[in-house]
Amino acid sequence: MSTASSSPDAIGPREVWLTTQTLRGYPHLVPVWFVLDDAGAVWIPTGASSAKVRNVRANPRVALGFPSDGNVSGDAVAHGTAEVLTSAPDSVLDRFEAKYTWRPNSEPDRETGLPVLLKITVDRWVMGSSKHLG
Repeated sequence: MSTASSSPDAIGPREVWLTTQTLRGYPHLVPVWFVLDDAGAVWIPTGASSAKVRNVRANPRVALGFPSDGNVSGDAVAHGTAEVLTSAPDSVLDRFEAKYTWRPNSEPDRETGLPVLLKITVDRWVMGSSKHLG
């Protein structure tokens, strides 16, 4: 799955719905900003002390829901494996800047702590496919 263009319109919907599992076993579903890299990995910025990171550290299996946002191909859903990283390649940071006019930085957030990124490798498409994203 390739998204060679860094144009916000070519990268797909503005948000993805990320589902993780809480320590008590409940789903934790939140809309988040994201970009894709050339290999098809999904990158999500967050804080080191966020519920997303806590949940991923306990169980890295996640689900992603991509809304169609008017795309005639419809919605897409994927299962993947997440890892927590403290940095990302410049190409990924550039895509955040192109899509959101914002770049993940190193400034801590009062509520969620130091910035980190979730890198999600898609294991399988449950509904739709990567062609829905751009």
